[in-house]
Formats: sequence, C-alpha cells, structure tokens
Amino acid sequence: MRNTAGNFIHLSLNRRPVLTAMMVYSVGFGAAALMAAVAVWRANTNCPLSHRAEQPYVVQTIGESPCAINS
Repeated sequence: MRNTAGNFIHLSLNRRPVLTAMMVYSVGFGAAALMAAVAVWRANTNCPLSHRAEQPYVVQTIGESPCAINS
C-alpha cells in the first residue's frame, strides 16, 4: 500500500523513461564534476610554492626550539 505521493512519483517515472534516464544521468554527471573539481583544487593547494625551486626561509624566534624546525 503506497501513499499518494509515492504512487504519483512511481507512475510519473514509469510514464517518462527518457526523463528518468536524463535525471539519473544529470545526477551522476554532477557528482563526477564535483569530484573532479575537488581533485583539481586539492592538487593545486597541496604545494603552494611549487613554482619555487629552493626552500622558503624559516624565521625563528627566541622562544622556539631549533629542533622543532624540519630542515
């Protein structure tokens, strides 16, 4: 026993298979585009100084331990 809204959705999806396929395709395409955008964003923000060959200068203050800086 389905409720009225569930029955309407079921009947409308069965009547329009092309629209249903387009909806499924658009959701899948959107998810793939989001994953690609996140992958590009992560690749670009992983190393912000990748255009420089040398190591950046590290400024130490008096309170810091010299062993805490990775060289």
